[in-house]
Amino acid sequence: MSLKIRELSVELSQKAKTDFDETPEKLEQSVSEIREWLKVNPHVKPRNDDQFLVTFLRGCKYDMNVVKEKLESFYTVRTQLPEFFIDRNTKDERLRSLLKSGVIFPLPKLMSADGCRIIVIRFTSYDLSKYKIAEVIALISLVFDILAIEDDNTTVSGQIYILDLSGSSFKHVFQFTPSFIKKCATLSQGGNPIRVTQQHFINTPTGFQTAFNMFKGLIAKDDLLMQVHNKIESLYKYVPANLLPTEYGGSDIKMSDIIEDLSQKFDQYYDYFMEDKNYGVDLEMKKKLNKK
Repeated sequence: MSLKIRELSVELSQKAKTDFDETPEKLEQSVSEIREWLKVNPHVKPRNDDQFLVTFLRGCKYDMNVVKEKLESFYTVRTQLPEFFIDRNTKDERLRSLLKSGVIFPLPKLMSADGCRIIVIRFTSYDLSKYKIAEVIALISLVFDILAIEDDNTTVSGQIYILDLSGSSFKHVFQFTPSFIKKCATLSQGGNPIRVTQQHFINTPTGFQTAFNMFKGLIAKDDLLMQVHNKIESLYKYVPANLLPTEYGGSDIKMSDIIEDLSQKFDQYYDYFMEDKNYGVDLEMKKKLNKK
C-alpha cells in the first residue's frame, strides 16, 4: 500500500524520525490500524483520506490509543458544540469581514525549516456590536483546520500561539460566561489534534498577570510553555522580531498582507468545508454499541 500524502521536507522528515520514530512502514501500518479500528467503531464517521489520518498520527506522536481517542473526540466535539461548526461557508461575507479584522492569522515565516507554526490570535480585534464570541471561535476553528490539513510544520512540530489582548474591556470579559468557558475548554481538549508548544500573552490588561498566576496551575502542562509579556521586546526572546508583521516590530510584511493571503486560501477551501456535514459521530449509535 502506498499512502497518498505530501512528502515531508528533509528537515521535517528528520524531525518526525527523531521525535516519534516515523518511517514509511510505520506510517502505512498505523494508517491501516486506524482504518481497522473505524470498521469496528461505525459510529465514528471521519474523513478517511490518508493525509487527514496522518495528521492525527503525527499530532499524537503515534500513540495509537491517543490517536483513536482524539479522532473520536474531534468529531464528538463538533457534534456536541454545533455553534462553533454549523456554518462553515468560507465565502460568507460576514465571516470574511471578521477574518479581515485580524482575529487570527498564521505567520508565514518560521524560526527554522523544522520549526513550529506561529499563530497570532487577537480576541479583541473584532466589532463587539456586530459579532458574538462564538463566531470568533468558529473562525479560529476554521483556520486551525486549514493548518492541520496543509501545513506540515503544524502537524510535525506543533504550533506557538501569540495571544494579543490589546483593547480588552469588560464587554469582552462578559462574553466569557461560565458555560461558554466550559465549552471552550471542551473544544480545546478534544477539538484539535495539533500539539501546542508555547503560548505567549501580550498587551494584557491590568490585573491579568495576577489572574494568570492564580489559574496557571490548572491549565499548565509539562510540555507547554506559557508566558505573559509586559513588553513586546520580551516576546522577541521566544519569537524573533523578524518573523513578526510590522505592527509587532517586524520589518518585512504587514498584517494586512498576511490576512489577505489567508482570505484567498478561504476561497480554495469552500468545497472542502461544505463537505463537513457528511462527517461526525453518531451519538445514538454509540449508545447502542456500548450496550452490547
